[in-house]
Amino acid sequence: MGASFSHAGACIPVCDAGCPLCTKNSDGPDAPGTRSVTKLSREVESSTEIAGVAGKKGFAMLSLEKSLMNKEVGFAYRLLGILDRYGISVEHCPSSIDSINVIVESSLLGDRGEAVVEEVRRILQPDRIELIADLALIAVVGEGMAKSVGIAAKVFIALRDAGVNVRVINQGASELNIIIGVVPEEYEKALRALYSGFVDSGRKS
Repeated sequence: MGASFSHAGACIPVCDAGCPLCTKNSDGPDAPGTRSVTKLSREVESSTEIAGVAGKKGFAMLSLEKSLMNKEVGFAYRLLGILDRYGISVEHCPSSIDSINVIVESSLLGDRGEAVVEEVRRILQPDRIELIADLALIAVVGEGMAKSVGIAAKVFIALRDAGVNVRVINQGASELNIIIGVVPEEYEKALRALYSGFVDSGRKS
């Protein structure tokens, strides 16, 4: 997430082959850089709460609410089918019993936001629908997160203490990452808070 300098088509075969990647800063090429590996060593995994924090601006979120949505067979299928007809791929899809949120890249949505909203309203007839046009996403990533108690608490305490309002929370069952959505104006503040909460506290200890 946020690695706009790399090309997924070039990186995926290298990762599939198990070759580590090293990202360097052009302003400081002698620094060790950041290594991306397929699996952490046991030593690193046992000593690291998270592997990193990364983020990206430029997302939009379609938010729907409907009573007893979970009883309506094919609701999510029809929603995603509408986006498919517009050629819009989905980044994340957090949901609950009576609500579903679909996050997409703003560039893919373009100026078709209102058209998508109207089609969703006509076909799915939600009780409420809202298009949040500007959102930034931050991913807190780490293989050891599933085995560490209190990671989520540490994330949200750091954001609370920095005065950052969280708009979206999404954590998959694999527990390899926590995705947080914030308004773009609070993006840098949120990144600094998370970095300080994990990296700086680790150095102090």
